[in-house]
Amino acid sequence: MEKLDFLIDYLLTENKEIRIEKIPKNIEDKKNLWRSLCNIREAKPISKKYLQIEKEYLRERIKK
Repeated sequence: MEKLDFLIDYLLTENKEIRIEKIPKNIEDKKNLWRSLCNIREAKPISKKYLQIEKEYLRERIKK
């Protein structure tokens, strides 16, 4: 869940127009929030660290 938290935090920090009062604690709600943030993100460059953690997170999900 640490990787997912990083991904959410990164996307929220990147887009100051998005205001989330409370980050969900439930894993499914966090997945939905992350997916929503990805869907509304502008197409622009992103950090290598974000891409690496996203890659690791998705690989973990595939294994499950």
